Amino acid sequence: MLVSGAVIAEGGDGNELIAQCADGIKAADGGTLNDYYGASFCLGLTQGVRHTMRLLNDELPPLYKTCFPSGITNGQGMRIVFKYLQDHPDRLHEQGSDLVYLAYKTAYPCK
Repeated sequence: MLVSGAVIAEGGDGNELIAQCADGIKAADGGTLNDYYGASFCLGLTQGVRHTMRLLNDELPPLYKTCFPSGITNGQGMRIVFKYLQDHPDRLHEQGSDLVYLAYKTAYPCK
């Protein structure tokens, strides 16, 4: 699907998400953007997955639980995901929302 000449990542993969989150971090740091859609997509996906994980966490089996600290900002969430994507280039072909989940699960494991 095209919007203003940009391809919308309908369930895009990590290759798309890493570029979108780079734009999101740039925006969070006050930089000038070329791709507002990408920045917004990363922000929405990382925030949406994080909030869903927190909402459902008590219902999940221990293996799938994530122990988030309080006060994670949207900018921090984007940075966590971006770093995970940078550290795992072998997984960039996977679904973006799955990678966001894995990034948070890796960053905040339950002990």
